[in-house]
Amino acid sequence: MASLAAQTIQNRNSLFAVARDAFLAGVHASFDSILKGFFAHHGLKREQVEDLTQEVYLRLARRPECVGIENTKAFVFTIARNLLRDRFRRKKTHGQEMDIEAEDQIAVETADPLQTLEFSQQLDKAMNVIGTLKPAAQRVFLLHRIGGLSHAEVASELGVSVSLIEKHMISAIAALRPLRLSC
Repeated sequence: MASLAAQTIQNRNSLFAVARDAFLAGVHASFDSILKGFFAHHGLKREQVEDLTQEVYLRLARRPECVGIENTKAFVFTIARNLLRDRFRRKKTHGQEMDIEAEDQIAVETADPLQTLEFSQQLDKAMNVIGTLKPAAQRVFLLHRIGGLSHAEVASELGVSVSLIEKHMISAIAALRPLRLSC
């Protein structure tokens, strides 16, 4: 009986791998040139365009639950925008100031009105959930996720242990988990 269960799990995993590979191949075929154009439009060199495009595919491959997403284009370009923002932030922290307006323009140029509305509604729901957290957990979550501070920096600022910060983050994330979109 145990070998039948193991074989069933193995078959399910094989089917999932086939579905994932087909999904990624479809994304590549549909969006590769568009993604490269998107990155090139933001002034990146060819090798940077290639690297960021590959990073989009890697992030998709690491998200197995996204094989059946409804709006693949929105998801792919959300990853692409986030990669650009991360790149701009890294450049800022390494002494190469980027134009803040250029970063904002990324969001404006690629925003879909329906996606913007959905995002706004999700943000409202998240803020309502954050409002129900204990004040300490709220502060920790906002300092870390919104303020961009590390757990150690938050702990130092609040005068508490890193372990306590981690516990507050766990409770905040657990409270927000039901809001998480399917992708």
